[in-house]
Amino acid sequence: MANFQQSQRSGLVREKTNKHLPYLLKGYLPVKPPKEMVQHPYDNYDEIYNDSPHLSVVRVPKRVNFLHRIPKSNQTKSKRQYSVVLPVTECIIDEVDDKYFRFGLVIPSIMRRLEVYMLASLLSDSVLKNVQIQNINLIVTAISASSAQEDTNYQCLEFIGDSVLKLCASVQIMGEFPLWHEGYLSAKKDRVVSNARLSRAAVELGLDRFIITKAFTGNKWRPLFVNDLLQTPRDATRQMSSKVLADVVEALVGAVSAIDIVSGSNNFLRNQITSRFVLSISDF
Repeated sequence: MANFQQSQRSGLVREKTNKHLPYLLKGYLPVKPPKEMVQHPYDNYDEIYNDSPHLSVVRVPKRVNFLHRIPKSNQTKSKRQYSVVLPVTECIIDEVDDKYFRFGLVIPSIMRRLEVYMLASLLSDSVLKNVQIQNINLIVTAISASSAQEDTNYQCLEFIGDSVLKLCASVQIMGEFPLWHEGYLSAKKDRVVSNARLSRAAVELGLDRFIITKAFTGNKWRPLFVNDLLQTPRDATRQMSSKVLADVVEALVGAVSAIDIVSGSNNFLRNQITSRFVLSISDF
C-alpha cells in the first residue's frame, strides 16, 4: 500500500476485477472518504473499512476528436469532491506512464491535421503550381466540403468564385459574339459555367484526388500502411457528386480572386485553372 503513495509512476489505474476499464490517477488517499463526497461510489462501499487507503481516480475520457470544440453542456458540475475512489488493495497500475497514453489519444487528430495540410501543399505544388496561392489555409478551405465537418469549408469561397466565373464568362462571350441576342448569350454563359463543365474540367486536372469529403472520426482512425497504398491504383478516379467537383473549382477561383481583391490586383484570369474553365468555350 505504501508503494502507491511513494511511487513516482503515474500509469493508468485498473481494477483487478475489471482490467478493461482504465482510470487516470488523481491522488492517494490514506483513508476512505465519506460516501457523500464521492460521485460514483463502488457497490460495497459501506463494507470497506474507513481506515483503508484509497486512490482518487477519474475515468479515462472517451473523447478522441480534438479538432473540434465540445458543445457546451447544460449539466451542472457535481459538488462532490471525488469522482471515483477505489481501494488500493483492489487496484493495479500500468507500467507505462499515462502521459504516453494521453499523447496517444491526440495522435489521430494530429495525423488528420497533417494529412489535410500535406494534401493542400501537394495540390499547391502540382495543379496550382502557377497560381501562386501563398496562403495554404485558403487552399485547405477551398478543398474542404461541408460533409468533412472541418473548421472551415469552401462555401464562402465558392460564392465568390461562382460570381467571378459568371462575370468573366459573360465578358468573354460578349466579346466573341457581340451580335448575339441576349437570350443566346445567357444560354451560352450557363453552359460554360455549368456544373457538368466544371466537374469535367476538375477531373481532367485531377482535382478529385485532393477534395476532402469524409468527416474525421477518431474512433475509426487507423494508420495507412504501405500495402494499403500499393493496392490503390494511381489513376483511380474518385466517385463523387458533380456538384462537389464544381463547387471546389469555384472555390479555388474564389481563393485566387480573394487574393487579387485584397492585393488590389484586377488580374482575375492570371492562372491556368480560371482560363481552362472560362476561356475554353470553343468546345461548346
